[in-house]
Amino acid sequence: MKKLMLSFLFCSSVATVMAQKAKVSSAEENLGKKDYDKAKADIEAALQHDKTKDDAKTFYVKGKIYEALATQNKSLADALTAYDAYKTAIEKNPKMPDMLMEINGRMFNVYATVGNAGYGNLNSQQWDSAFVNFQKAQEISTFYNSKNMAGNIPTDTSMVFYTGYAAQQAGKKTKHSHS
Repeated sequence: MKKLMLSFLFCSSVATVMAQKAKVSSAEENLGKKDYDKAKADIEAALQHDKTKDDAKTFYVKGKIYEALATQNKSLADALTAYDAYKTAIEKNPKMPDMLMEINGRMFNVYATVGNAGYGNLNSQQWDSAFVNFQKAQEISTFYNSKNMAGNIPTDTSMVFYTGYAAQQAGKKTKHSHS
């Protein structure tokens, strides 16, 4: 009787883990179907569960969902959410095989979306926002390039220049002193 009870407990805990991993898989399937609302609901459920909330794959799939939304809608907020999720996935498991195959292009998409938001701010003379977004884009590039993964994000010298220009226009003090 004791063995039967233990095996039942073991099976139910395996089933719970499988159900949560299924949430991650179903989030990925819904992403493939471009059903972003369902994908977001599935990944949020997986992020709430003890068995999948610390798994790199969960964060990687979350990043893919928000990257797709950011790219489709040119959404800064979604790009920043994707970046945070990718950053967490990389920090948890930088050698996750499916991530290694495609992370360079994905991080570049996030970087480009944030950088483009900066250029949009620049064009509408929103200097503070331009400065913040350019700095965030450079942070994304610096973080990713420091991880020595497949490929890197090249330095955009225009963005470096416009970061300084936006800072000057926003009245930000530079880090250099002229004493």
